[in-house]
Amino acid sequence: MEEYDLLVKEGNIGFYNSCEVTELVIMESTNKIYNLYTLCVFQEKVVTTEKHKNDKGLCNRIKIDDKHWIGIFQYELELTEIKDNFEKLIHDYKWISNHKDESSIKYDDLRRLNKQFIPTIDDNRLNYILKNNFFTGSYILEFFDEKKQFGFLTEDEENFERISKKINKRLPINLFKIRDRLGNFIFQFPVNILNVETRGASDSWDSLNFHLDWHHLIKDNCPDCILEVDSILDNNHIGTNYEEYDKNELQEVYAGNVDSLVNVKIWRKNPKLILYSDSSYFTKSILLSTSIGGLNKRYFMNDGEKEFISLVSKDFESTVKNQEYFQYIENSIGIREKELLEETLSFKQYTPKHGKPKGLSDLRKLISKNGRNGVYLWDPYLCFDDIIDTLFYCPFSDIELKALGSIKRDVRRIFFNNHIKNNFKNMADEINSIQKFSLTEKEARDFITSLKENIMNINDYFNRDDDSEWIDEQKNLFKNLNSNFEGLNLEFRVQIGKGAHDRFLIFPGNPKRYEQPKVYSLGTSVNSFGKSYHILQEVSYPQAVILEFNKIWEESKKPENLIWKYPE
Repeated sequence: MEEYDLLVKEGNIGFYNSCEVTELVIMESTNKIYNLYTLCVFQEKVVTTEKHKNDKGLCNRIKIDDKHWIGIFQYELELTEIKDNFEKLIHDYKWISNHKDESSIKYDDLRRLNKQFIPTIDDNRLNYILKNNFFTGSYILEFFDEKKQFGFLTEDEENFERISKKINKRLPINLFKIRDRLGNFIFQFPVNILNVETRGASDSWDSLNFHLDWHHLIKDNCPDCILEVDSILDNNHIGTNYEEYDKNELQEVYAGNVDSLVNVKIWRKNPKLILYSDSSYFTKSILLSTSIGGLNKRYFMNDGEKEFISLVSKDFESTVKNQEYFQYIENSIGIREKELLEETLSFKQYTPKHGKPKGLSDLRKLISKNGRNGVYLWDPYLCFDDIIDTLFYCPFSDIELKALGSIKRDVRRIFFNNHIKNNFKNMADEINSIQKFSLTEKEARDFITSLKENIMNINDYFNRDDDSEWIDEQKNLFKNLNSNFEGLNLEFRVQIGKGAHDRFLIFPGNPKRYEQPKVYSLGTSVNSFGKSYHILQEVSYPQAVILEFNKIWEESKKPENLIWKYPE
């Protein structure tokens, strides 16, 4: 209770008179109710009668499936009441709620975390599930659910996102973006004893001005504080300083340099607490430019329609200025980032000089690194050799290996390519052989007839619609493979008559452990990977690819789509 008492104490970080409780609960058809996410926000306002616990509040329901709903409860508690709730959670692992029988549920898997300060910065994930944390930040005390039995909600990614949006229409909470907090209880203590504004202090950009506006209850007796400035460029601390707060309304803190990302903190000395934290870039100058548009037009014909494009004159800067040192540094940072991306195979460009062995080696590295939860290979030109070169190298035993290809004319063309080459070779050999002899008229006619038959045979292979020969060949290759298939759990399916154009290497992750999926766009088919111009890159939103893969995989579960499966 020490941290709770420290944060709730009047004037330490705020002035609180009540607590707003927001409960999201899972309601099962068996009448079982348990926590999905609970947020308790301390506030300066006093409890209003219509929102107090004794009024029970209104429950909104959102359907998950036929057995589960999400119930939303919101009410206010006095400080003595919320303290009782906190103590009950610490000592008995029980939560006292305003709805029936909720207090009887024990949460044995909760782990209480030490106090955390949550700054206002946009990319802080916790701000998606906290209330209005955009002034000076908040402290939280969190009870973390380490069991996370919400697979029925999170496994269907698309449905979970849809449900999260429904919740977000009622509350400023986005559970989809921060699902690792499902099942948690969070007590939020907003810092409301001051407002802070910081600005560049001089033309030399070596200092910051701090403007501190204190709460009216302590305006004449503000606490002792430390003002800290830390400017970072290319991971180097280029300007750093801290000073005692002089308790004036405006104070300048010299740092030496504030040209880049600047981290600012305000520490309370006694008790030692963060009152403010922010990371931002300060506007140094505004570059003005002018342009003249609409005077000239380009026209051209496109699909029978005449198109007109208004042209804009080339921008010219209002002032001519040399680039400054920090701009040179910032413009060069991406070079090292590209190297790091290539090292981790998040982005890598291949040219013919790399060669297929190097390309396949990189794919096997990705499989060994990320394949613990499964590996899916999606390539319309997929065949036996490609699967042997990739999925058979997965070192994880009995995990799902899925290979999805397709059967269509251009895929068959690759398969029959060797046959066509052999026919051309036979014709070339015949032509070379007859050049040594003088042919009779009949021999010449026979030779031309044979040549026509070879050409027609090639044309027949090129235009045939029968898939059976390709399928039988693939099945025989797997059947006759010299392997013990130890630890292998692999299925090869094909789409018939169609297929996606892009090629992906997919790692599905593990929703139960909240391990995120990864997807890599290959840029070319496995049969040419590493030996042509293409780019391997990690997909920013992998779930969209996985959803489409799973959809097509299910559509391709008919017997005619199956090429090979082990174990059968």
